[in-house]
Amino acid sequence: MRYFPYAYGEPQARGVIRQNPEDFQVRERLGFAADGSGEHVLLHVRKKGLTTFQLIRALSQRTGVKERDIGFCGMKDRHAVTEQVLSLLLREENEPPWQALDIPGATILDVRRHGRKLRRGAHRGNHFRLVIRQLGGDLQDLTARLEFMKQRGAPNYFGEQRFGWDNLEKARQMFAGNNGPVKRRQRGLYLSAARSWLFNRIVAQRVAQSCWDQYMDGDVLQHDGKGSFFVPQSPQQEKQRLLAAEVHPTGALYGKGESPLGGEAAALEQSVLEQEQDLCDGLIAAGLKHERRALRLFPRQLQWKLDQSAATLELSFNLNRGEFATAVLRELLVFADRS
Repeated sequence: MRYFPYAYGEPQARGVIRQNPEDFQVRERLGFAADGSGEHVLLHVRKKGLTTFQLIRALSQRTGVKERDIGFCGMKDRHAVTEQVLSLLLREENEPPWQALDIPGATILDVRRHGRKLRRGAHRGNHFRLVIRQLGGDLQDLTARLEFMKQRGAPNYFGEQRFGWDNLEKARQMFAGNNGPVKRRQRGLYLSAARSWLFNRIVAQRVAQSCWDQYMDGDVLQHDGKGSFFVPQSPQQEKQRLLAAEVHPTGALYGKGESPLGGEAAALEQSVLEQEQDLCDGLIAAGLKHERRALRLFPRQLQWKLDQSAATLELSFNLNRGEFATAVLRELLVFADRS
């Protein structure tokens, strides 16, 4: 992400994130309540030092529920204190004494019955509480960026964690047939990395041309927090909704199907995709369908506390599902990640 252009120019402040796991707290916001009955159990879990997949494996081992019958909305960081909800396909009479369940690093906060398995992306979003330490540099620039971000948001880049150490290179090798059989989970990670890289390159080009948060001729738009997109009938009217952050311009999550873009927006996007033909061809061969993602994000209810004597910045904000806190942080300051 650091080699992609910044919306507000290169930050002039610096700091350290995740010096302690407690400095990076994430709470999942489902956006709906449990049914109160049904064949699934919803577990509200707080974890530290565990990936979501490690938590699922531990729950499977202790309850006898197969991993494929444990649902979740999104993966949560290991080097953080996070809360999320998981669903387990489990008859009521087979429920264990949940509070006695011993999973190091995990605490069960609540248990409710529910009628459906949780699916990826079913939640509304996440609430973040972050502490950045060892602040230095131009803190007036940092404060100005915080105020500006309240008005304009930030480019909706996928975070570096989406790419792992070498997921993008593994994707290129997989598409070229050079890495042999690939397990299903790894295949999903590689496909996601390839798609995310193409999207980030589109965002970067729009940022470079200062149109990442503006309507461009031929754009299709997306309502804030929604997955579907639409072709605007009255671009002039939509420009007002863009200013109010009710809708956003979109970029391709590349796959099969014709792009809905037209005009200048289509030409810009196509010029980026043509430079990554191996990834485009691989995603189509894998059967992924064309989708759209908002080019910008807004950290809702953004609040901060800057303590210059302690050289710390405390941040609190909400993001929609699929949006990355590191995309917010990169526009504010140059940070080292101690995770």
